[in-house]
Parts: sequence; C-alpha cells; structure tokens
Amino acid sequence: MKLKFVFFSLIFSSFLSCTNFKQKTRSEIYSENTIELLNQMLEKEDYQICDCILEPSENSMLYDWKDDAPVFDFKKYIVEKLELKDISEIDSLYGIREKLILDIDLISDRIYIVPRKKLDSIRKLEDIIAFREFLSKLYIEHPNMCYLSKPIFDSKFEKGLFDLTDYNGHMITPPPKIKKVQGNWDFDWN
Repeated sequence: MKLKFVFFSLIFSSFLSCTNFKQKTRSEIYSENTIELLNQMLEKEDYQICDCILEPSENSMLYDWKDDAPVFDFKKYIVEKLELKDISEIDSLYGIREKLILDIDLISDRIYIVPRKKLDSIRKLEDIIAFREFLSKLYIEHPNMCYLSKPIFDSKFEKGLFDLTDYNGHMITPPPKIKKVQGNWDFDWN
C-alpha cells in the first residue's frame, strides 16, 4: 500500500512540476538571441568604437525601411537575403512583430544603452534647449553612440539581417546578412 502511495505521489508531483514549466514567448526568445548577437558583434573590431547604443525603436526594420525608403523593395531584399520562398514567409521571421527587450545586465558591460523612452520624452517636450543639453551630456559621457535597428532572424536563428552603425545614416544601405556558424554570428557577404 505504501509503495502505491509513493508511486502515485511521484507521478502527481512530476505532473505538477511539468504544468508549472513556463514556456518562453516569441519576444523572450527573440530578445535572448538579439542580445547574444549584439554581444558577439560588439567584440568585433568594427564595433569597438561603440560605447553606447540608442535603444532601437519598437518598429521592425521592415517598417523603418518602408517609412524611410519607400522606393526600395525591402520585402524583396528580405526574401532574397534570407532565402525565403516568397513574401508570405516574412511574417514567420523573428523581429517582424516581436518586442525587443534589451536587458542591460546581459549586454556587454562596456556599453551603455540610451533609453529611447527618455530621448523621446525630452523630444516631445519640444524644448530644443533641454534636448540639446541631454544630447550634449550624453555625448560627453558616451561620445561614440551607435544606432541599432531590431535585427530580423529566420525561424532557426541561423541567419538574419543586422544593422548597427556608428552614425545617423543607418538607412543609407540595406542591412547586411548575418549567419551563425558553430555558435558564432558573423557577416555573410554573399
């Protein structure tokens, strides 16, 4: 009798532990992979200049390009670079609809993240003097600000599009393709 009780107790407790397991959301998975990518890229010589990053807008890179360069067919670019069958597959990519959460504790400790909400709230005041003072103080503390667009990844996080620039002209050329090889992200210039 005791053996049956122990057996059922074990089954019941394992059932409870399985139901308490929280599955990660798409945004959590996307954010973790973005932070991994960002940290690996910040180690590269090209990005050693960055000492702070403006938190990206909530918009997908797809919508930023649509707004800022409407004549450029960015959807076609995504299909080509990520080797999709057609435009309908874009919605399955990570970075199109997901929210990006940049946990500053997980990002390289040499990088300061400039909160977009803070910048936008000062800009909304339409007080040009306050905005200039904020930018001036920011520049003194972190003279090399880089601009990050939300990356776009395929469903397996093996390839994507990534844009991190050290100037405000990040919409001049389309973001380069990246790929993951043996656990490390690098640019794919093909």
